[in-house]
Amino acid sequence: MSALRRHGVWVPDHHDVHVRGNSSAVRTQPGPFCREFRRPSPEGPAAVDDLDIVVRHAARCLDDEGTVVVFDSILNKQLMSWDELQYQFRDAPEYMHGRLAKCDGAADSGPETMARLRLRRQNIKLRVQVKIDGLGTVDMLVGKYLIIEIDGWEWHSGRRQFQKDRTRDAIAHELGYCPLRFTYDDIVFDWDKTNARILTAIRAGAHLRSFLPGIEEGA
Repeated sequence: MSALRRHGVWVPDHHDVHVRGNSSAVRTQPGPFCREFRRPSPEGPAAVDDLDIVVRHAARCLDDEGTVVVFDSILNKQLMSWDELQYQFRDAPEYMHGRLAKCDGAADSGPETMARLRLRRQNIKLRVQVKIDGLGTVDMLVGKYLIIEIDGWEWHSGRRQFQKDRTRDAIAHELGYCPLRFTYDDIVFDWDKTNARILTAIRAGAHLRSFLPGIEEGA
């Protein structure tokens, strides 16, 4: 997990210790060691493993959502192409190909991937990174009018960005959209309440009509 971060990949919070052992260590040491979808890779000269070795090990340690978060980040940052990523798992079990099918390299952040996966598991149809005339690109659009924006924690460090977000939401309202804005913490640590707010807006028809009074923005 730390090696993924070293490569610039967005990694979900993961508190277990993960160790990649070379073929000699796997044979002779008690471990436990993380394993990959092939024979153990030889030990390279670098202090940090190459991304291909790292991602093959991480994919066996992370759950379905965590794996897609990592894959999305790799694709979005252009650290690997689709073909290169798929090649790493050419001999992997079928479930891994299912994870790859859920990936979307357009996702700008891990929380955006998390929200997309969780909403789609509830059969909510949405589009990601949608360009709207007069507003720009939004993180997600449910139906025709419900905008979901997810702010990574790093974007809330300044007054200028705070004001920019509020101005952007005001423009969205003027154009007839219903914007819901959520933070990193809303998605990662308080998903139940966040999900409830999104579902409330959908049940009220915010994704179908251009204006619905009483629907508040996310914190």
